[in-house]
Amino acid sequence: MAKAAPKLRKTLSQANLAQLGADRLASLLFAAAATDPALKRSLRLELASELGAAELAQALDKRLDELATSRARISWRKRPELLRELALLRTMIVERLAVADAALAFPRLVAWFDLQEPLQARTNDPREEVATLFEAAAPALGAMASSAGQGVASPVLVDAVLTRSTTWVPLLGRAVATLDHELAKGLLASLTVKQVPQSGRLALIVRRLADHVGDLDIWLASFDNKTSHQPEIQVERALRLARGGRAVDARAALEAALVQPSRKRLGWHAPEPTPVRDERWFDAEIAVLDSEGRSEAAMTARWLKFERSLSVASLNDIVSRLNDFEDVVATDRALAFAASNFDLNRGLAFMFEQNALREAAETILARVGELNGRADASALWAARLAARYPVAAMHLLRARAATLAEMSGSLEADGVSQLLDEAQALATEATAEDDIIPHSAYLEELRATALRSSRSTRRRA
Repeated sequence: MAKAAPKLRKTLSQANLAQLGADRLASLLFAAAATDPALKRSLRLELASELGAAELAQALDKRLDELATSRARISWRKRPELLRELALLRTMIVERLAVADAALAFPRLVAWFDLQEPLQARTNDPREEVATLFEAAAPALGAMASSAGQGVASPVLVDAVLTRSTTWVPLLGRAVATLDHELAKGLLASLTVKQVPQSGRLALIVRRLADHVGDLDIWLASFDNKTSHQPEIQVERALRLARGGRAVDARAALEAALVQPSRKRLGWHAPEPTPVRDERWFDAEIAVLDSEGRSEAAMTARWLKFERSLSVASLNDIVSRLNDFEDVVATDRALAFAASNFDLNRGLAFMFEQNALREAAETILARVGELNGRADASALWAARLAARYPVAAMHLLRARAATLAEMSGSLEADGVSQLLDEAQALATEATAEDDIIPHSAYLEELRATALRSSRSTRRRA
């Protein structure tokens, strides 16, 4: 085998460094650590890790305590070094100590998270990089707590939430999704052993835990009487009660969530105003109708929701509940509604999201006089239509070019010339049956419109 070229052997790489041998590398690291405190700390942790879990835990405790008790300000120059060390400490806890002994690792991870508040207070960190680092590590907390077990993790977490809620309520809130179900139930029981809190940070974490374990009664009890009667809370109550199979209570909450407008502005002789309903209320209504077994009324409500939103998600919710033939009929009905929608751009957006290119092209040709070119996606839509429906694509490009030209008062504005060139190329594929305005005549008409717009703008100025 040929020897490596001298230049390649001098390249700084892990493989080439390994060839120096352990003794030579140890000598180099020892010399470097003498002038680099961060490297020295890292090497000490590595050595402790080799000696076992207890030694590594002790070394971590020492450094975590030093960071927690220090009062020195951390400048913007020192902030990157701090971030690197925090990441290293987390790695040593999560990937080294936890593998050897999760029960030893968990309290050290809690101590690591406890550094957030004191470090933020003394670090010059306008971009909040310290907070971001701790927030990103939250899922590891839930996973390690579950590994450590309820007997180890629950008392530590309960104490943290009760005594250091500013840091730990938002942190545990982000970690709840990764908590073991039994551990979450134990935490919930510990935090509500005397009574269910109804306000403050503690109530927030109790709701998150109740959601995670599916304890509807505790979630309901976590609101005080005044808060629970707010319309948005009543809507949430209705949704959860309906999904929990408690149809009667869900209906009562849904009705209580209706906001009655004031009659003062309307005059006392005006008819009773219609209660205000937002989209969340309508979602709750569907859930309540389902829980009451009124499937036909629930489907009607789903169609009304689709017609208000023109969203693919709303249509999918309908289609997923239908048989094979019925779902095709429902899709056709939805496309027909979009094609006749008063807002043409909204209708087209839905059709393109559904990849219904034929229906979109037919709608464009049928309503060409209504095209306004205000949709930013017009050029993208035209590109999707160009191969199979060139005339429809041309109309989209002309409408977009006309809108931009009118706004700028010139056919030379950014993007207008390119749109017109593409429209001209597509116009050549039109037949006599398409009955389109020739491109030269269209340009003259567009130029005159842009000129009038430019003059109007100058007069107003």
